[in-house]
Amino acid sequence: MNRLYLLLAVLGVVLLLSAPLAAGEPTADAYLDFFKPIVGQWTVKAKMGDKTAEGTFSATLSPTKRSLVCTGSAWFQFPAFQSIDGYDPESKKWKTSGFNAAGEHWVTYYSADAESLKGSQATFKVETIIAKLDGTKDTWRAIDTITIGKGQWKSLWTSQTLNGEKQPDEEYIFVRREAAVSPAADAAAEKALKEWGDFLVGGTWTATDAQGKKLEDRWEWLLNKSFLYVTRRLDGQVLLVAIGGPDPATGRWTYWVFAEQGRIFQGVNRIGKKGEFLYQGAGKHKGQSSFVKGEVAKLGPDKLQEKVLENIQDGKRLPAEVLVWTRTK
Repeated sequence: MNRLYLLLAVLGVVLLLSAPLAAGEPTADAYLDFFKPIVGQWTVKAKMGDKTAEGTFSATLSPTKRSLVCTGSAWFQFPAFQSIDGYDPESKKWKTSGFNAAGEHWVTYYSADAESLKGSQATFKVETIIAKLDGTKDTWRAIDTITIGKGQWKSLWTSQTLNGEKQPDEEYIFVRREAAVSPAADAAAEKALKEWGDFLVGGTWTATDAQGKKLEDRWEWLLNKSFLYVTRRLDGQVLLVAIGGPDPATGRWTYWVFAEQGRIFQGVNRIGKKGEFLYQGAGKHKGQSSFVKGEVAKLGPDKLQEKVLENIQDGKRLPAEVLVWTRTK
């Protein structure tokens, strides 16, 4: 479950309730005052059990300045989403109504006591109902502890259940994008791209996958070494093309993949240990999610090892595998 779907419920306000509130129930203004600092553009690091991911999130005030419109990138195998959030006079709770790129719709009810909203940390009870395209529904319940700091905020999810079954804890750290991107970050992404590009470009890289099929990569520089481009073939047929470069919005080495049947993926690379980089990416095609995560390490001047740690294609999880790439010039 994408936890960001749920925490959108805390991000919006609408008209104040005309009827008197019971003692201890927060007003719409109390919620608004607590969450005003999170309006903006954010870079996000997420942890779900033993999995990690990075992405972006934004929240803007509506023209009435009483509700929020929120947008998030794809997370793990979950699609990108958008929602509008506000106070529900009927339930006297915060209510989020959102849609994701798969066409699923969710409604979240979020509640806290008024006293907890007076500081920089508050704990909320959350219930979310997700309507899926196959006509079924999922119900999530959780406790979310949100801590707001200067230039960043954190959301910690505990006591989670999905349709009554216990789920792992999750944590999200949001860093304001203007603060996250620095000249040093831009320089680091450019340096990593140049070092790996100079290593990869030249000749043809080949490997054999777990099914015994031949993979072939050919790397090229574009626009005076501003971007790195690769064409991948499977048994001689073009499987995908990809282009990567530093993203000025995030300061990260970002890539975009265009694959057969119109599939599009986006992901990030980051430098690990010496001679190694890590990658992860996600995409959506005809309502089915895909996610990939792996590590690439140099074994020699013309040899690479790629560990495919996670591989979900069109909603189907494939086995992890290790590819050994060899270059011929």
